[in-house]
Amino acid sequence: MDAASQIIGAHRVTAAANDRQQLAPMVAQIKPNTGRQARELSSDAGSSSEANFRELNRRHIRGYVATGRQQHGHALYLGIVVHETHGT
Repeated sequence: MDAASQIIGAHRVTAAANDRQQLAPMVAQIKPNTGRQARELSSDAGSSSEANFRELNRRHIRGYVATGRQQHGHALYLGIVVHETHGT
């Protein structure tokens, strides 16, 4: 979805158990559908795979992809755990 105009750039319906094989075809639809390539993309953990990360990198798309469940109070960014601190 385009944040400014609230337009969905691509969609796909599948009966697959997870989304790992769906990210690349979805990304490929964005430019033909909208006339421009996405700069950022967010997805749930179902799309988390090295192949999908490579595809996003190849297309110069900043991906915000969940890599799994997180412990409360921790932020995870591309495999790096950042612990929140509350005053020191």
